[in-house]
Amino acid sequence: MLVLSRKPGEQIRIDGNITVTVLGVEGKRIRLGIDAPKEVPILRTELKSELDKSSGPVSDRADNPAPGQQIMDPAGWGKPDRRGRGR
Repeated sequence: MLVLSRKPGEQIRIDGNITVTVLGVEGKRIRLGIDAPKEVPILRTELKSELDKSSGPVSDRADNPAPGQQIMDPAGWGKPDRRGRGR
């Protein structure tokens, strides 16, 4: 496992086509923005576990929700940007 320290606004590039940006730090929470091609699945581990248990699709991507899944910002971090993604 590679362990890096980043400050808000700094980025990490993965495989030339995925960018992880530290959006902010609020207490013990770190906000990350992930920019990746649509064909790259991005799931939080708790959603991956849920997907393994169910037969229905689960998506954690704001630009590609599973059918019937509502896009929410449960932590209240900013409004969606012009592309409909949270900031």
